[in-house]
Amino acid sequence: PTVTGQLLVNPIAVGGMHTCDVATGTVRCGGNNTSGQLGDGLQEAVSTKLGTAAGISKAVGVRAGAQHTCAVLADASLECWGNNSAGQLGDGTSTSRSTPVVLANLPPLAVNSLPTKSLLAPGSEHTCAIAEGGDVYCWGANLLGQLGNGSTTPSLVPLKVTGLPLPAISICSGGLHVCAPP
Repeated sequence: PTVTGQLLVNPIAVGGMHTCDVATGTVRCGGNNTSGQLGDGLQEAVSTKLGTAAGISKAVGVRAGAQHTCAVLADASLECWGNNSAGQLGDGTSTSRSTPVVLANLPPLAVNSLPTKSLLAPGSEHTCAIAEGGDVYCWGANLLGQLGNGSTTPSLVPLKVTGLPLPAISICSGGLHVCAPP
């Protein structure tokens, strides 16, 4: 797929114990699947095959957290699957999913202004993304303030990060923290 003039050749995402890539709009994942992080509708302990994330045909990027995975779609939307014990899928629940779900309350992502690999940052039990205009939204666990909203209260839906001095141009996440340089 082409995004902002840059050719992305099979972008790869490495999670806690699983790996995914994008090929011709399809997300393929392999590895541990106990939380449904491969997105193939199964929850096998370990998969030796490459599973295809159900229902996704227009992915332009994929990123993996510890036990969850999210795909950026060509229409600037986001779908996630896998472990959701802390709300890291952003669908308004804490129910883990073995197939992709659309996020609740997330504005379109900045797919036309940033490379897809810079838009999305799943962490251990949280996820963040950059929306059009450079606003950052985060959801999931927030024990150490990783959602960037001035509290330590978790969120099951995306919340806008407060206090950023400039629009974000990329984002990355560790296990319990997030960075979004202007």
